[in-house]
Amino acid sequence: MSGFKQLEDQLLNSVATRPWLQQTAHPTSGASLGGTGRARPRPRSLAIAALITLVAVGAMFASSSNGPGLSLAAQAYAATASNGTVVHYTLMTRWRAPAGSGLAAVASQTQVWLMGSRRHAVGTLMLTDAHGHRIEIGHEEVVNGSRFQLFQGGTVWSGSLAGDPSSTACRMVTACGPELLDPVASLREMYQTGRLRSAGHTTIAGRAFDILIGTGPSPMTIIIDPHTFRPVEMTQPDGTTSVLDGYTRLPGTRQNIALLSMRSHPSARVVSIATP
Repeated sequence: MSGFKQLEDQLLNSVATRPWLQQTAHPTSGASLGGTGRARPRPRSLAIAALITLVAVGAMFASSSNGPGLSLAAQAYAATASNGTVVHYTLMTRWRAPAGSGLAAVASQTQVWLMGSRRHAVGTLMLTDAHGHRIEIGHEEVVNGSRFQLFQGGTVWSGSLAGDPSSTACRMVTACGPELLDPVASLREMYQTGRLRSAGHTTIAGRAFDILIGTGPSPMTIIIDPHTFRPVEMTQPDGTTSVLDGYTRLPGTRQNIALLSMRSHPSARVVSIATP
């Protein structure tokens, strides 16, 4: 095991730019139910919301390059909107094992809860060597707009994601920067910045799927279900593949909205990261 420990240390040093990659206990269960009821919207607020919706729909129609109707990118963007619900899905990601690392497999499984600009992810990175030995590295992160919380190594880190994507805060959070591993988050970010285009069709296990290509610092291929218009798989140039499973919508109740919050870590140390 001493050789495997040395391998573990070597790999953890190679991914030091992601501070959440530290061996931790699995996050404890449970979430507080804070929050108050929303006030009834005023007619003016409803009118403004309706106007924003019409403008957004018009923009999606205008972006179509296939004549009348919504473009594939626009339909995928609309299909992944939370629309007042809490979206839940599982991500399974596989990386190519780093050359010379002695690893046979590098994979992760992450549970994601998403609503608007709020995202809660709880996952485990699994490293397996050529002899079948495996270590598991847990992480939990919450993003609420430009603010984030990250639990790792007995510490809850918090700070702002605003500013440079290469900042310390952004490197700590998987939902930040150009290397998003989440097909839903990636699709929505690239659509908003005009970096998605249709690239034809493909067949997987006898089923037909559509293809979207994302351009930019980290180009990627996103496989779209032609019936639901939701992403089912995303592949990056280095071979990293993320598969989305179990996409469900939960009613926007107080209990379900609590799933967007950091789980309880009563003995954790709290550290704030200053924005440069």
